[in-house]
Amino acid sequence: MHDHHHGGESSRYLVATMVLNLLIFLAELIGGLMAGSLALVADAFHNLTDLTALIFVLVARRLQRIPPSDNHTFGFRRADVFAGLLNGGILFLAMGGVVSHALERLVHPHAVDGRLMLLIGALGLVANTLGVWLLYRDPTRDLGLRSAVLHLATDAASSAAVVLGGWLIVSFGWDRVDPVLSILIAVVAIAGAVRVIAEGVHIMMEGTPRGLDAEAVREAMLRVPGVRGVEHVHLWSLASTEPALTATVRLDECSLRDAQQILRSVEHTVGEGFGIHHTVLQVEPCGTRSAPCTRR
Repeated sequence: MHDHHHGGESSRYLVATMVLNLLIFLAELIGGLMAGSLALVADAFHNLTDLTALIFVLVARRLQRIPPSDNHTFGFRRADVFAGLLNGGILFLAMGGVVSHALERLVHPHAVDGRLMLLIGALGLVANTLGVWLLYRDPTRDLGLRSAVLHLATDAASSAAVVLGGWLIVSFGWDRVDPVLSILIAVVAIAGAVRVIAEGVHIMMEGTPRGLDAEAVREAMLRVPGVRGVEHVHLWSLASTEPALTATVRLDECSLRDAQQILRSVEHTVGEGFGIHHTVLQVEPCGTRSAPCTRR
């Protein structure tokens, strides 16, 4: 029941933020075309990628609820990772187009309505800040959601830059500040997109989850009474927020019941200490040729 409540709560936050971003996109696109502001148009399309990011997150969460099958024994747990990769790729491409147009504007500047630019930018700043607040209330912290928050946070910063640009144009008539701001917005957004893509690729390549140290996990397992050795430690991710562990555990000579208790202690240790709740442990008794009785 707890998970179901979180799922419904998450959907409400996501849908509310999606509606907000659609309104921002329309306002900034129309306002940018009327004001002749490339920065506003760039911010509008940045908001459009925010909207697609949120849609991907919502779809990914629906896919994650599909139970495992013979063809997908883990289900679709990594759908959030694909959502993050798609979001990062779209943002990267969109901002590349903005930079191209901004460079052209630097050479051939256009007149910009600074007052309208300032007004629409301020509305975008308020709306994006509200969107970030809504998503931070979401109880999950998967990669898809974090990429969506990154979209909104960078867009809030870009809206603040648009406000500053509008003020500079109104006060000093600096029309070239518009394409300059567009490039700055794009560079910040591209840097964020690269980070999201890199994390997604790391997960897909079965990299060790961020924040986990394989040697520290192994040493913690060795400290469990009854464990004589730990080998073949593999740390990976079922999904962006679900680290998993496989390992071979060598035990002192003991009964089957004692061995089960030791394994439960190992699982408790890695769960409480490292947040690893999906474990596959292979047990080998000490005293054999393949499993000598040495702690390692």
